[in-house]
Amino acid sequence: MTAGPPNPILCRVTIAGMPALNPSTPRREAVRAAVVAAAAFAGACLWVLAEAAARVPVGPLAAFAMPEATIAPRAWGLDPATWHGLARLAFTVQQGGVAAVLRFAALLLGIGATVAVIHPGAFQRPSLYYLTPLRRATAWISAVAIAYGMPGLFAALGDALTPDLTTTTYLNVGAALRLAGVLALVGAAIWTVAGPGVYNIRALLRFSHGALAGLSVWAACALAVLLAAPLRDLGALTSVGNVMVAVDAGRGAPGATFGAVLTSAALIYGAGLALAAALAVVGAPQSMGVRSRSGAAAVSAGLLAVLLVLGWSTARSTTRRVAEAAPDLVSALGLTIEVPPRPVVLLLGEGAAARRVPPRQALAPLRLAPDCVPAPAWGEVRLPGASEENLAKLDAWQAAHRTEVSGLAARVAGCRVAILARLFRPAEARAQVFGDAQPARIGSFALSFALRGLVEGPATPDGARWLDAIADSARWATTADGHERLARWRAGRSRGFEGEVRGRLDVPDAARWRVALAAGSAPGSGLDPYLIAPRTDGQVLLGVAQAVQPLPDGSFAFRGVAPGWYQLALLAPAGTTPDQLSALSVRNDPGQFSVAAGPARRDLGPIHLRF
Repeated sequence: MTAGPPNPILCRVTIAGMPALNPSTPRREAVRAAVVAAAAFAGACLWVLAEAAARVPVGPLAAFAMPEATIAPRAWGLDPATWHGLARLAFTVQQGGVAAVLRFAALLLGIGATVAVIHPGAFQRPSLYYLTPLRRATAWISAVAIAYGMPGLFAALGDALTPDLTTTTYLNVGAALRLAGVLALVGAAIWTVAGPGVYNIRALLRFSHGALAGLSVWAACALAVLLAAPLRDLGALTSVGNVMVAVDAGRGAPGATFGAVLTSAALIYGAGLALAAALAVVGAPQSMGVRSRSGAAAVSAGLLAVLLVLGWSTARSTTRRVAEAAPDLVSALGLTIEVPPRPVVLLLGEGAAARRVPPRQALAPLRLAPDCVPAPAWGEVRLPGASEENLAKLDAWQAAHRTEVSGLAARVAGCRVAILARLFRPAEARAQVFGDAQPARIGSFALSFALRGLVEGPATPDGARWLDAIADSARWATTADGHERLARWRAGRSRGFEGEVRGRLDVPDAARWRVALAAGSAPGSGLDPYLIAPRTDGQVLLGVAQAVQPLPDGSFAFRGVAPGWYQLALLAPAGTTPDQLSALSVRNDPGQFSVAAGPARRDLGPIHLRF
């Protein structure tokens, strides 16, 4: 008895309910998974590069979209024209205006990869199976929607799973799980309509496979986002003030950090999307049984291993970079966190007696803390206190490393500026900012406050000298806007520094106090003098013209004072607690006073303090 011809009614069918006229093999499915993964990887890399060239990037590169510095030390190397290699690539794309082309190419690759998963016969003639025009159109429309939405998926997962310093300090697991549910439903819907019929037993099977495919894509993308999370630590450091500048400048490789983040982000996101594509092939409705799926599963396993190795390597290199850029200065130099208190006393006038002693008396760097001890989102901030002992250690280290440019050198400079400002020594703090032998180690927060102080604060002879120093194009770089600002500042600066302010501080141990001449509020201006008083390190750089230590008899004098309105602020001796000053009384509080133009002398008389 001989076998008859095969019955077409009983022939093998796929999960989609369509006849398997040409059953697949593990090798064929492995090749399909590899090709689809390669297309997804290439599309992800092009998308990351296009995002890096955008004015407002997303993900780990978001911190590098900092406003352009109009005036900055040339050693910072902020001009991308001085960068090399991959660090320069994104800006070449930006200048060439081809970012949109890269995004379109990434979209096309994503569409091709998705269609190869949903409808693999679309690229073969003749097709392995018949698909109605409606379902063929549905496959292409779904592919376009999925390819277009993948960048949004990565961005949403990044927002949910990676905290930062400003907007999100926790993992939003609920949002991430909601995304998983959405992808499961989308996958189930697409897989359900992939077959010729819906109302049969195979529809339930297709629905479950589609949901699993959506969850596998979500898991692969979430894993990639989590493995790339350490890159945001570098972004967190960068976003709090050019922390990586000193490290890159010390290596003679400006922009190296940006290049490293760009490379790692492209590799991890690319590998994650490639894994998602390969997993989708494993559960695709057109797959031909368990045996043939083993080929795609093997490719997926290999891609998972590659992704995990990339994540491990990125975490190690990022940890090393973070430690190099933001070392523990307190431990490295033996600095002290807890130091004797030194309250600030504001002489705002008799009408503001209740606000003479600010309730918050931080001795640690406050406004300038990011320059002193920057930290990523997960890092512990250990700030040294403002004391003469800590300052002496910083001075000694800097004297022994005058030409060193490194993360440690930048942290020393940042802490030194902050402590000098908090100890009412503004001239020395500004000299560190504008006269440092290695400007690359100056922090952006200190530079910002110091520059604003030259323009918004009281005019001083030193200020005019620093404006001239900034005009040195060999040490300082300015954009066109910065050049125009600098010219306007220099033209409008005061040239009359002939005023003099004298007084006497009547208080026990007057020589242990410090007296600061700060910007004041003119009557009728509506400006609250408390707001511009030197209560923090940053406000000292902004508004203190001079600060002196009284003589043993309490007398003090400020010379070379420009005309304008002023007020005094006092720094109590070390060891004076704010509680001791709770009952402070001041007699002959000068409040807000003016200095006239020319060789005017303003005698404030004795200022009596009792507490």
